[in-house]
Amino acid sequence: MNTDPAAIAAARQVLAHLGVTVTDLQSHPATPSVLPTIAEYLPRVVAAAGPGARRTYGTYGDRMAAAWPDRPLDTITASDFEALNRR
Repeated sequence: MNTDPAAIAAARQVLAHLGVTVTDLQSHPATPSVLPTIAEYLPRVVAAAGPGARRTYGTYGDRMAAAWPDRPLDTITASDFEALNRR
């Protein structure tokens, strides 16, 4: 694979701007962030909401919990909400 010299120069410039070296990147492997699932997160939302918000939005939370209990928050898309809304 031939790497574009301009891309390499741009990457070096960005790293320099961030104060990061290639060694820094190699010594700190990326760890995926693990977001909670809908079933884990919704109880926190409900606990933080006031009674009016629970009355207004509670049915939406119930529907999300029933449809996607094991899905991490970052896997749910706008089109998923649209599809849930059409049910």
